[in-house]
Amino acid sequence: MTISALFDSYWYWLSAALLLFILEIIAPGVFLMWIGLGAAGVGVFLLLFPEAPLALQLIALAFSVTAAVCLGMVWQKKNRETHHHGLNQGLESYIGRTAIVSQDFVSGQGRVRLDDSFFTALANQPLVTGQSVIVINVNETVLQVQAVS
Repeated sequence: MTISALFDSYWYWLSAALLLFILEIIAPGVFLMWIGLGAAGVGVFLLLFPEAPLALQLIALAFSVTAAVCLGMVWQKKNRETHHHGLNQGLESYIGRTAIVSQDFVSGQGRVRLDDSFFTALANQPLVTGQSVIVINVNETVLQVQAVS
């Protein structure tokens, strides 16, 4: 049995793809997924062209892995732009959010409640307890707010 006999059927490629997907689940790192997608692509290619020689199958593998990686990068970039959450942004994620004044503002400084936390805040206008404000800026650990109009 020669090595080229391993590549005689599309089932070998599809089985290899399945094995790579399973390994990706067991040991995630996204690397095996691209090779698995490439192997699946060669399986489909061999299904369409069953007499393709080994060299052509390996070229198809290189092409399909490259295509899978490129499409994955485009998908990840698009997904990152549309699913922008405040993860790892610190207090900057509060900009634009509405808070409630928890302590009257004296000389432009007071406290606000946002979610389940209390923060020191600055404002250019007098604000009273219970008033709704919007966070317009963050300076280190101090929120800058203004009254909701």
